[in-house]
Amino acid sequence: MGRKICYSCSHTRNFRVRVILTGGTGFLGKYLTESLLKSDTEVLSLVRSKKGISTGHNKQLLIKEYEIGGKDSLPDEISNDYDTIVHLAWNDITNVNSDRHVKEYLPEHLNFLREIIGRGVNNVFVLGTCYEYGMCSGMINENNETQPITKYGIAKKRLSQELLALQKKTNFNITWARLFYVYGKGQISSTIYNQLHEAIKNREKIFRMSNGDQLLDYLSVDEVTEVLTKLIICKKPNLGFINICKGEPTRLVDLVKKWINESGQIIDLDLGAYPYREFEPKSFWGDRKYLNQILNS
Repeated sequence: MGRKICYSCSHTRNFRVRVILTGGTGFLGKYLTESLLKSDTEVLSLVRSKKGISTGHNKQLLIKEYEIGGKDSLPDEISNDYDTIVHLAWNDITNVNSDRHVKEYLPEHLNFLREIIGRGVNNVFVLGTCYEYGMCSGMINENNETQPITKYGIAKKRLSQELLALQKKTNFNITWARLFYVYGKGQISSTIYNQLHEAIKNREKIFRMSNGDQLLDYLSVDEVTEVLTKLIICKKPNLGFINICKGEPTRLVDLVKKWINESGQIIDLDLGAYPYREFEPKSFWGDRKYLNQILNS
């Protein structure tokens, strides 16, 4: 079943953690890969294509081509020699109401994780989403009922349910990290962070957005990466659902103004130019008590 592991986040590790990572070429995945390597973790990164990717002669990083849902078999290197599968990968997350989330991606990712578990990797760390909670309001903890309304949120919820059902038959541990709102350099073009910084870069005079009075839970990608890295390398078993959040609400317009101030540039905001997202609550944020308890234990 692999090597003995330390179950305390605060203890010094006496060995190098070894993880399999999916989604390592994505926005968050790039940051997490770098953070794990700096934490003396060995990373086997599964990517669709190695084209344009270099390990930089880093012996801690091994890159293998593999497409979830594709025809190829899992790489032979995947075995119980690895402590954890860190599963960030997902498709089409900018189109949260695509039927493909439930009809295609859900079964593909479930089959992938079943195969990984079947190879003897007994710690499963999956990136979930706050969209699993649905149209809620106020502070949300991990025990709140999940009533997702987007196909993306529905697919993620069902994946967690399938893994919990599988866990009753097979011995493995689950950590399900429900990520709230993340921002930072390198985000995809459809995000407000990227759009604002492109407008500033192009010296535009006006930035159009919604009214901006949404009260949501925002974390920088650096903060998210730090939290995820600690959770992965501390190796506490079977943590279940965890909110990856700041634990307090921030008005979107205040965050946008903060980004503008940090840029040192001037750009006016055209508030109300765009409608609110119909699938997104106007006021909700994560309860961070459980996360803090884990990190401080």
